[in-house]
Amino acid sequence: MRPVDRLRGGMPSTSRYKCYFDCDNDGPLHRFPKPEYPHLEKFNSWKKVLDKALQEKGDIYIYNQIRFCDRHFEECYRSASHRLTPNAIPTLDLSTLPVGQTLEGPSGHVEADMSNLLNISQDKLAVIEPSSSTHYHSDVQNALQTAERPKGSRKRGTCQYLKRVVTSKEKEIIKLKQKVLKLKKKYKEQNNKKLSARKISTSKSFLKELNKMPATIKIFTSLQMKWKKKPRGRRFTFNEKIMALTIYKQSQKAYNLMRKMFVLPSKRSLQKMLSKFELKPGFNPDIFKNLKATVAKLPAEKKLVNLLFDEVSLAPGVFYNPALKQITGFEDFGHRQTKKLADHALVFMIKGIKSKVKQPLCFSFCQGATKKDDLKKLIKTIIKEISNTGLIVIATICDQSATNISVIKSLQEDTKRKYLQEGNEYRTQAFEFEDQKVFPLFDPPHLLYFGQHNLLPAECEETADFLLIMDKLFDSFNGHSYTDYGQR
Repeated sequence: MRPVDRLRGGMPSTSRYKCYFDCDNDGPLHRFPKPEYPHLEKFNSWKKVLDKALQEKGDIYIYNQIRFCDRHFEECYRSASHRLTPNAIPTLDLSTLPVGQTLEGPSGHVEADMSNLLNISQDKLAVIEPSSSTHYHSDVQNALQTAERPKGSRKRGTCQYLKRVVTSKEKEIIKLKQKVLKLKKKYKEQNNKKLSARKISTSKSFLKELNKMPATIKIFTSLQMKWKKKPRGRRFTFNEKIMALTIYKQSQKAYNLMRKMFVLPSKRSLQKMLSKFELKPGFNPDIFKNLKATVAKLPAEKKLVNLLFDEVSLAPGVFYNPALKQITGFEDFGHRQTKKLADHALVFMIKGIKSKVKQPLCFSFCQGATKKDDLKKLIKTIIKEISNTGLIVIATICDQSATNISVIKSLQEDTKRKYLQEGNEYRTQAFEFEDQKVFPLFDPPHLLYFGQHNLLPAECEETADFLLIMDKLFDSFNGHSYTDYGQR
């Protein structure tokens, strides 16, 4: 075969093959499309112009032996290089037709059902574009009606239109096939990773190394082994939830980010776990027990703490607590309960002097401000409990409400009376409890407010007023009252 003939996609005139219609033409001969996917429909369209006897010889024989010359194809089916387009079908000068098709006129124009010769099926179009299949089918029929006109009166551009429609659909099919191949490849890669991770998680060497890790790393690693389960099907142990709660309390934003990257319990799971804790007013032995175990590992300088206490305002109301299985909303000091509705809560907390450690210790509910005797008893009891854990209370910090000042004076008078009974001189403003000195302090905004007229120079009064306004602003959120301090 000559190079020119090979480019044209046909056979040379000297070839042993001839046109099926026995045409006297020196042009190239065109071979049938392959009788297999995706050329099967095109092959069947070409096959229909053959007689029945030849069709019965089989597709392989037709593909290897039968050829068509250029004169049986319209000009629109030829490319610039004289090769046939992908949707080319023989339609001209057909002397032999299948049953149901005839020739008309000397020009050899075919009055056949062109829809049987197109390389498009209506089912295929419906699958590609269901919403517009009817519209597209009507366009094709209009084009076919135009193609049925005599050759001299046929409008130009009909074949170009069919070619454009068919090729656009074929391109869309090719894109979909490529997308399917990519998805298959991605699925295969993910499945291989899943199988590899499963082998590693069940291997003896991995489990042996996992047991050597610290407890926290071991818990976190075991959490990541649950990634293969669906999020709603994951179950977490108590220790895993405690570790996750530790991260959540440090930073909620960091926990949200880590949940996107690692396997961690949801916020709702942590909230459910916290709701099961029975935290009652008064002193909780478990808090002091765990605090004692932690303090044993601290150096002496980090055992120095301050005791802080303050009251916040609450909306009075009664409700049932399912965790405690009791009705709450009344006065409750832990050691004593009353039938009065509570509208305030008193909270005690310790803070390290040489460290940033903070730990709430206990709380109580009361109506109005806590009474002097109850507050005094709570302060003594909590200082005793803190001392039993190994911590040393250096000072108490509170605001200058009337009740707090009265309790501090009462504790100082008790200490002064003790000194007088022992014959010693009382020289400090600290009060003692079980041979431990505790210095009472007040928060700076109140100190500036009460001392600005006597202690501060005139240029500092504006600063004191500003600090007091900010303190009132913060206290306004918990219903604190300044009626005890007078009005400015």
